[in-house]
Amino acid sequence: MNQDDLIDDLKDYELVLLSGDEPNQSVKELLLKHGADVFSEIPIVKINLAYPIQNQTAAFMNGFRFRLQADKMPFLWGELKLKAN
Repeated sequence: MNQDDLIDDLKDYELVLLSGDEPNQSVKELLLKHGADVFSEIPIVKINLAYPIQNQTAAFMNGFRFRLQADKMPFLWGELKLKAN
């Protein structure tokens, strides 16, 4: 596989997070660990939810836009799901 094949295999993704606690940098660190190129970060904001979720009426929201090789996404997704539990 040559360099052009690797570049063609990169895809853009957007990940938006809602959390009851103020988010930390662990998700960004996880993205970087999997080789993602984080090119934009949505700043942390506190939002009012349209309806309560687990008795919470507000949450913190932030997110990331990043590029990653498509074949690495299932591994990243698996770790993100583990962190959510």
